[in-house]
Amino acid sequence: MNIIIHPDASYKVGLGHLKRCISIGQELKELSCEVKFFMKAEQEFSNIVKRSGFSVIDTSDQPLQCDMFIVDRYSIEEYALGIYKKLARKLVRIDDAAPEIMLDRISDVIINGNPYASQKMYAGHVRPGCKLILGTKYVPMNRSFRDARTIYKIRRDVKVITIAFGASEIGNKIANQVLKQVLLCATIQGSVIILTPFDSEKMKHDILKFEKLIEKKRVHVLPYTDNLEQVFQRTDLAICSAGSTCWQLAAIGIPFITFQIAGNQGLIFDYIGAKNIGIPLRIKDIYDGTLVEHMETLDMGRRRTLSRNSRMHVDCDGSRRIARALIGVY
Repeated sequence: MNIIIHPDASYKVGLGHLKRCISIGQELKELSCEVKFFMKAEQEFSNIVKRSGFSVIDTSDQPLQCDMFIVDRYSIEEYALGIYKKLARKLVRIDDAAPEIMLDRISDVIINGNPYASQKMYAGHVRPGCKLILGTKYVPMNRSFRDARTIYKIRRDVKVITIAFGASEIGNKIANQVLKQVLLCATIQGSVIILTPFDSEKMKHDILKFEKLIEKKRVHVLPYTDNLEQVFQRTDLAICSAGSTCWQLAAIGIPFITFQIAGNQGLIFDYIGAKNIGIPLRIKDIYDGTLVEHMETLDMGRRRTLSRNSRMHVDCDGSRRIARALIGVY
């Protein structure tokens, strides 16, 4: 089966869409599918795709006819879906834009791996016969996260904190402020890893403003890596935005504090708090001392509870299940 995947990837929206599309593409390749990506070829994001073993069709070119076209983009209109549908026997849309559900009378399959996704939510918004692949069984996850999940252990002390707010501009600003508060936290004396988009030099420059705060802590500025699970498996506590990173952390069992920084993250943010998977905080909590208070009081027992709860809700087989379901639909 020939498959084209069209992900959203930019400095504004970040890397979440791209990374999950790559993980699904890898599982489809394992099932003997030919998978190509349709995106801007001359950019850093396409290089991630190429390093993952896929070829890229530039968006300036006409995409080829295919058996299945998978689209993962924000704010896509029905007319655009209609264009994609003409290219393929089956059109698949990856969706997590709730609570605003768009009217989609075109797609043959809709995937939503978020825990709030339900058949009822899509009633009246999709065409009759549309296949809905929904819920946490279908959280896209790179297969390498399975190995990280197997070996991850909760340590007595918090020695490594990872800050991850995606590649968007607002994410960078908030990550900068979170870093400052982490550096002010006197009880944490280990390393801080801050994951940045490709312009990591700018973040390094910004960190120099906190030079006096770094005396007893080692700060590592890393670009978002193709081997993110290797960073996560040595992390004792993560601080992140309430997006797909939460499910990656939950699958491994890493305790995390999360912030809602975008409108479509609200349901994930609420679910995390309701199920005690992580610690959801408001943006104002960064500045009023609440974030530091949580970091200072998050003992080993509490972190073990969060780790256990998160692993119960998310495993690492979502991409494999999605790939098998798509083969079945075709």
